Amino acid sequence: ETPTFDMKLGADQFQLGEAFNNLDLLKTLAPIASALQGKLNSKISISGNLGPEFTPDLESITGNILAEILETKINKERANVLNAVASQLQFIDLEKLNLSGLKTALSFKDGIVSVKPMTFNYQDIAITVDGSHSFDRKLNYTATLDVPAKYLGSEVNGLIAKINDNSLQNLTVPVGVTIGGEYNNPQVKTDLTSGVKNLTASLVEVQKQKLLNQGKEKASSLLEGLLAGNKEKDSTGIKTSPSEEVKKTLGNILTSGTKRTDSVNKDSAAAASPNQAVKEAAKSVLGGLLKKKKKDTVSVRKDTVN
Repeated sequence: ETPTFDMKLGADQFQLGEAFNNLDLLKTLAPIASALQGKLNSKISISGNLGPEFTPDLESITGNILAEILETKINKERANVLNAVASQLQFIDLEKLNLSGLKTALSFKDGIVSVKPMTFNYQDIAITVDGSHSFDRKLNYTATLDVPAKYLGSEVNGLIAKINDNSLQNLTVPVGVTIGGEYNNPQVKTDLTSGVKNLTASLVEVQKQKLLNQGKEKASSLLEGLLAGNKEKDSTGIKTSPSEEVKKTLGNILTSGTKRTDSVNKDSAAAASPNQAVKEAAKSVLGGLLKKKKKDTVSVRKDTVN
């Protein structure tokens, strides 16, 4: 019969460096912790089979770990994974990474350690990590960093300055990180380059739309100004209706062919309607013609007498 074990461990103010350097089981369960110096509180529940020498059969063990890091410092010489990540993300300085207060939950079964999603901050960057690793130290992790635009280069920040929109001041871009390979030779990839490229294209489009909108606003303002100016000009000018202009013109033409000898005639002519004025003008012209004809007749008769 195969011997088994089942135990629960509780540790307060546990020294990280001593525990993970001296206990092979903890090195297997959380190899990255060997790069940490400081203290933690933890609860460990573990069960499995024992080997011939009464050592745990790693392939058989199951359980979980709850841990809270109280204070920590990064030992860069042992931080293979963290060094690999920092080499891909130039804005991360491991000297400034503070994991104090970080709570993490791990579960392990069939030789695989799974880490539940955990979130912590590097300065003003929120980082969420989850994934798994095997007891033979093969890594399969992903991380998402919400990176403020100020870390993404001069081109991005130049575009944001040109757009000059307050809503962009707190703009963050999610940057994905995948961590594979083995603990001693981690392979880290990020989508930072494509993320910056996509953001730049989006900001260029936003700038274009803003310039178009500004152009439309200026055109609209100009049109409104022109319309307002025309209205003002109409309101302050001489108000003359088309019918009044016609009447005035007709009146000038008609009055130019008649002689006004007294004020009574002037008043009556001014009071007359356009039709009446036409009639009066016609009479005047006919009268002149008749008088001329009569004069000519008298002259003929006079010549005859002579």
